[in-house]
This record gives sequence, C-alpha cells and structure tokens, in this order.
Amino acid sequence: MQKIIFKFYGLSSSNTVRDSWIKDYLFRFTPPRELNDPFEVRPKLLFNEYSKEDYLLAEQKAKNDTMFQHADTIDKEKIRKFFLDPYPPKRIGEIKPWPQYIEEYNKTFNSFKEFDNYEAKIALNQFLESANHIRGIFSLTKTKRNLLMWSHYASEHKGIAIGFDTSHPFFSNNLHSVNYTNERIALSAVKGRIRVNGHLQEEFSNNDIGAFLRKPICWQYEKEVRMIKYLSEYDEIKKDMHFFKVPPIAIKQLILGAQISNENYELLLNQVSRNNKLNHIQVYKASLHPEKFSLGFKLIKK
Repeated sequence: MQKIIFKFYGLSSSNTVRDSWIKDYLFRFTPPRELNDPFEVRPKLLFNEYSKEDYLLAEQKAKNDTMFQHADTIDKEKIRKFFLDPYPPKRIGEIKPWPQYIEEYNKTFNSFKEFDNYEAKIALNQFLESANHIRGIFSLTKTKRNLLMWSHYASEHKGIAIGFDTSHPFFSNNLHSVNYTNERIALSAVKGRIRVNGHLQEEFSNNDIGAFLRKPICWQYEKEVRMIKYLSEYDEIKKDMHFFKVPPIAIKQLILGAQISNENYELLLNQVSRNNKLNHIQVYKASLHPEKFSLGFKLIKK
C-alpha cells in the first residue's frame, strides 16, 4: 500500500517558491547542527554514571551470553559488573595519588578522576564534530494537515508541500520515525570508558542512527520521519550544501499552499506540466476551511 510523506518548502528572499527540484530532483540532506533545534544529536555528559542506553545494550549482550542464557532474570548489578564495568577494576597508579605529566594533552593531572573528566569533555566534542560532518538528515513528515507546519516551514501557507512515495526503493527501509522524549541521549564516561547512546566509543558507528532520532516532546506535533545518509555519498554540492537526487517516479504529490501567490501558483503548475518525468504527479491546492481551524485539499491536476 502506497503511503505518502511530505516535505514543506517556503519562499526564497525574492518571494518565489522553491522550484529547482522540478528540474534536478535534488533535495538537501542537512548536518544536525544546521537544523532548527540546537539540541540535535547533542548528548548530555554523564561522569562516573551509566546511562539508560548503556544498561539496555548491556542487557541485550547478557541475554546472548552462555553464562546467563538459562537465567530467568538478570539483575542490574550483574549487568553492570560483567558487561559495563572495566576489567580489571583498578588501573596502574589508581590506588595511590597520581601526580603525572601527560604529554598527549600537554597538561598536568593530579588524579585519574581529573584526567577522566578532561578526556570525557574531549570525547564529547569529538562526537559532536563527527556527527555533524559525517551524516546528513532529510526531514519529512507524516502529515500535510498541521497548521503550524504550514506556517513554520512553508512561509505562512504561501509555500508548498511535496509528497513522496514511501514504497519506492529510495525510501523503503530507509525511513526512521523520530523518537519524542524529554530524555536526551547520553555520553557516559566511567573510569576512562566512553559510551555514546550505549555504544563504546571505539565501537560506536554512525550506523547507530538512534542518536540522530531523538527530539524533545515539544516537537511531537511535527510527526517527523527522517532519512539519514552519509554526506560523502552526495549527488551534488551547492554552496557547501549536500544534495541527493530523488528518483522522479518517487515524487507523487505537490500541494500548493492556501495563500500561495498567483504568480507562484502558475509557475509551479506550468513547470510540473511541462516536465515529462513528472507527468504522474497529482497537484492539490490547499484552502482554509470557512468555519474550522483546518485545511481542505482540492485536486487540480491528476
């Protein structure tokens, strides 16, 4: 069954609606730091404390471990001891005071705790740099009816929404719903071991897309789904922005905003009609309901 997801676009500085996608089918995948939520993929730092995700992934490992396969339950203490805590539990020099010069950092540390704290902050900055240079996000939504989406992302209903076919191979198995929660992802640092969203730093891969899918509950109205791609796989770069080509057949709908100008209305309708690769697109015109706070959608081109 075909399902449609939507991308909203507003007006440019010259008040023209974005239409380049009709010619080149290119859509931008945006690094997390350039999205409009400053908390995107930004972990909280837990020092000498394990995160909820640390325990969840450790519990999964415990269930696959022969030592615990026949156990009805595995308590949290055993999970921590066998799958989270470093082994051996003590490091050389940790038992006594440890004034030492660390050449790698060109800095003097008076204790392991001070050193670990410093390394944890470095690891957090390294993760943020990596997350924002390796992956790009294509933000879409399950709804075309939300009034705030039209206002925030389509220039107060003067812009458009583009509908994509989720069953097309470009999208199928590549779409991920955003997890709305007020609990941030975490970078935990315990005795020199760094974990991000449950994964050890040396094992962490940007394939762990869970870190790219968490937003606070206040954004829940967006009903967002995301495609996440390596920016290095781009089809084209424009002004340092990475664009990926969506197959034209996967573009199924164009919705013109309820307050779109006559000029933009005619421009888009003509361009879509003249493009042989987009002849299949259904074009709708949104309208304001005369009595309710809602929108109507009239099909104007089959």
